[in-house]
Amino acid sequence: MEEYIEIRIKKRILIVIILFLMFVIGATGWYFWSSYHPYINIQVSEGTAGDNLKVAAPYIAYSEKNGVPMAASINLKISDLTMQHEFMCKSIRENYICSDIKLKINKKKDKTILKYYGTATSLDGKVEDFNKQITVNYILNADIKYQ
Repeated sequence: MEEYIEIRIKKRILIVIILFLMFVIGATGWYFWSSYHPYINIQVSEGTAGDNLKVAAPYIAYSEKNGVPMAASINLKISDLTMQHEFMCKSIRENYICSDIKLKINKKKDKTILKYYGTATSLDGKVEDFNKQITVNYILNADIKYQ
């Protein structure tokens, strides 16, 4: 009879330990998933790169999901995307005196493509078709809206 009670108590302890471990593993997985999937909204609207230089710009807003802070790698990707746009604006400022450039953001496979297109007036006064793109090797899970 005592063996039966000991075995029954051991089974209960084992079940409690298994349930506790399942809870810890589930909560950890949920935490990591939430940190790598924050709410990200990208709104592309008119911007400027200087006097007479109209360039559409991505405005990126992000927030935590489920109260879990965003993973550092996602923050770096957002910063990199912003820096890539700033690099394009700097290039436009240095090479053109007037522009009307739009931006289209495409997500394909494991890449994000920033496609800039429109017209620009070069430093020597020629109006040129502007068609350049920047490709980065990651995708942000973001809602993209155009104005």
